[in-house]
Amino acid sequence: ENGRHFQDIGVPEGLVGIGTVCSITINGIFLRGGIPIRPRVGGIIEIARRKPVRFQSFISYEHSSVAPLEVFITSRKTSVLHTMVSGDGSILGSLREIPQDSLFASRVLTQKLIKCGFRNTTLYGFAFSPLLGIPITEGMVGLVEIGGLNPCAALSEAGLSIPSE
Repeated sequence: ENGRHFQDIGVPEGLVGIGTVCSITINGIFLRGGIPIRPRVGGIIEIARRKPVRFQSFISYEHSSVAPLEVFITSRKTSVLHTMVSGDGSILGSLREIPQDSLFASRVLTQKLIKCGFRNTTLYGFAFSPLLGIPITEGMVGLVEIGGLNPCAALSEAGLSIPSE
């Protein structure tokens, strides 16, 4: 609610604060758990019949000085609201890689997060296989995390202004 604070972030008068968990936070949890993680791309994931199909568009984290998911929100490339209703559309997501040898530990960590109240928003790939159309580095496994900014994209689609911090 307006006038309240979350840590050092205040909610201005006339606004409502919404907190989401960014994939960067999940990356930090993986690193803290001893699992090396390499962010690759952030982009738009095509959804068909409530299942992820492919990355329609993406921006490499390695070659970008801007937050890819925010670029896609401001350019109005998502259809989160439509996807929620129909099961078909475009949502935000990030692809990262972990060493193939870390796959089991990664799944155990994901289960711990679920027990702590996190929803499972991670799609695991297979070794030596592309994930949602993105080639994966040899010796690595791809993971796709549904973007924590999807609620912001939905608000933007609804015509609401969404300043972010």
